[in-house]
This record gives sequence, C-alpha cells and structure tokens, in this order.
Amino acid sequence: MGVIIKWKLPDTTEVTYDKTYIYRSDTETGTYTELANQLIADNTYFDISGDTTNWYKIRFYKSTVTAAWSAWSDPLQGGKTIGYCIPGDIRNITNISASDLTDTEIYDVIQLATAELNSSVNCRTYRERLWFIDNTRKNTIDGVNKTYYVKNFKGKFLADYNNDGFVDTNDLIVYAVDTIGNESIVSIASIDTNKCSFTLNTAISSGYSLYVTYCWSYIAQEIPNKLLKLACTLLTSAYCYAKINFGRAPNVSFGNLKIYRHMDAFDKFYKMYQNVVDKINSKQADYSDCVVTANEYIPGMIV
Repeated sequence: MGVIIKWKLPDTTEVTYDKTYIYRSDTETGTYTELANQLIADNTYFDISGDTTNWYKIRFYKSTVTAAWSAWSDPLQGGKTIGYCIPGDIRNITNISASDLTDTEIYDVIQLATAELNSSVNCRTYRERLWFIDNTRKNTIDGVNKTYYVKNFKGKFLADYNNDGFVDTNDLIVYAVDTIGNESIVSIASIDTNKCSFTLNTAISSGYSLYVTYCWSYIAQEIPNKLLKLACTLLTSAYCYAKINFGRAPNVSFGNLKIYRHMDAFDKFYKMYQNVVDKINSKQADYSDCVVTANEYIPGMIV
C-alpha cells in the first residue's frame, strides 16, 4: 500500500539543518524507530511498507560545525494530512502552479483555511456535565464504567476542536471534579466520532462529577465528508490567489502587450466557499447560537 508523508521545511534563519530523519511507530505514543534520513531540501518521504495504522515523526539534524537536533514533530498518522484537503486538490481547480506557490506554501494556507472552516460548521460545547441520557447512554460514574456519551449525538458527529483537520482524542477535554471542587483533567483512550462517545483510560469513582468540552458537527470530519473537503479546497484556493495577487498591479504592459491579472479570483472562490458552507449548515437554520454552556444539566432537559 505505502504512505506518503510531507512536512514543512524549517526556517533557515534559525538553524541551518542539512538532514531530515523520519521515524515510525505502530501507535501514537509508542516507540518510534528510524526509517530513513535524507537531505533537508526534500520534504517528502514514501514509506512503501507503511499503511494508515502507522504513526510518524520527523526531526531535523545539523551535522556541520556544532551538531544539533531539532525538536520532534507532532505525531502524524499514515493517510492523514493537515486540514481537509491537499495541495493537489487546489491545483486541480485553479491554474496555480508550483512556480506560483509551492506545496509547502499551500499547506500553510490549508491550515489557516481549516480553522476558518471549522468556525463556520462546528458548534462548541463547554463543560457539559455528563449525566444519564438514556438506557444505552447511562454515563454511569461508578469506578467501573469508562465509556461516556455527549448529549449532542442525534444526527451529529464529534468534530475537530483544535483545528488540525482531523478528529482524535486531542479534540475533547474531560474534567473530573470531586465533592469539594478539586478539579483534574482525565486522559482519554479513544473516541467514536459516529456514536459521539469516548472511552477514558481510567474509570472514575462515584465521588466525582465529570464534565466535557468538545465540538460537534452535522457532517463527519474524520473521513472527511466530500462537502467539507470541497469547502476547504475552495477557501484555500481563495486565499492562495490572495497571496499571489494582493499588493500587485492588476495589469502590466510590455510595449503593445498588456497582461491582466485575475484580481477577482479571491471573490469568486470565496463566494463558492460560502455557498458550500450554507449547504453544510442548512440543518442548523433553527439554531441562533450553537455554543452551549452546560455546567448544570438536569436529566431529560433539552439544550
């Protein structure tokens, strides 16, 4: 099968690294073993034996004068990218070439577009108290149960809270509060985006109350949904054209030859993006405010 991973090159004004080292692990928090090293200018690696269950990290190395290592990158799962689209998606619907913007530059824009898109389609819920919902979703706190459900589960999905473009355990924050108000954050072992549930690493005893902060959306972001990918592609395209055109003359003349820039490209792509977001949010028409604060929740109460 194989996995292609890409990364952003380091800022050469900080440290002049000359090599990149690539590492792989079977789990996100497991031991990472070196796969390969290559010259710093190449920011792509193809792991022919890798698949979507593998995790990767990279770090940079400076071998000249005084040897130095960079910090480790964040772990990246095979088959996942930053954001909901890739540079190739942008190039497929625009005339932006590698000479206009490199893949690395487009990835930078994708990260910004992902955050804006999430703010348009996600609803944030702060400190929702975990209570009994129904006989399937009892949310029992008894020192044995580890799996809990959020209230926003009907026709909804857990969503990207930290704006990295995919949904994992880092997108929920669970608080355990004892009877005198002492609070701690509880580690999460796994989540189920479709069931809107999560499983803790350790069962919490009955003397505690549990609260969770998270995002939900009407569309699945883990895959991601095709409309979500299209919206991210259109928004990224708009900002890429802005990066290319803003501050430049709309046309330039060489004798009798006049060349015009497509200065309204940003507006056109941004309008298409807004149309797609409207379709995604069409089910949210009855919600004037999607941000819910639920420090106190009475079983059976609809929020």
